[in-house]
Amino acid sequence: MKNKSDIIEEINKTYINREFSDQTKLHDISRETWELEITKNSLITLLDDHEPEQNIFMAGLYTCGIILLLVVVRAFSLTFASYNFTLVICSLFSLTVTVILSRGYYHIIRLNLLKSRVNKRETDPLRKRPVTLKIRALICILFIGVFSLTYSLLVLNSSGIYMIIIFSIGVAISIHYSITSLNQYIYILRHAPFLISHIENKYNKNPNSFN
Repeated sequence: MKNKSDIIEEINKTYINREFSDQTKLHDISRETWELEITKNSLITLLDDHEPEQNIFMAGLYTCGIILLLVVVRAFSLTFASYNFTLVICSLFSLTVTVILSRGYYHIIRLNLLKSRVNKRETDPLRKRPVTLKIRALICILFIGVFSLTYSLLVLNSSGIYMIIIFSIGVAISIHYSITSLNQYIYILRHAPFLISHIENKYNKNPNSFN
């Protein structure tokens, strides 16, 4: 079996016909190709050796926007608004923040599931699968937790500046990892068809070379 260095060297030296590869879809690749050791090793290499894109600007922009609105809504609700209007504004804002962060957590979970499948050397680990009950329950728990925390920061007088700072740090970390996870997941889905279709073409021409 070839080690990672050999695989990387082979991939780097290989000419891939982009016109052909651009038409390749993951579902067009045969099961036999997915089962090859070089396919599984190449996917592990693709994950391990890719440096995830760090979009700090976008993460910072999202974080600043959320925290700024949090401060504005909190100040407004505690100073000017009636009780019923406060409930509506705080609920809508909390729901918006929760949806954004929950979507981010989904990207993080999805990438980690992909890494787990690839490292377990599963056949066709990139195929789309229904979201399991366990993942749905985890997302639901995160949703309820984020909503409750955001809502309490808005309506409770005991929620001071330190709680908002801690919440800001949590939002920043969550958004940073969610954007990074999304970028890496997209990278894998864009490059895997080129790589695996090339392996399939070489295998079809000379199956004995992969033994």
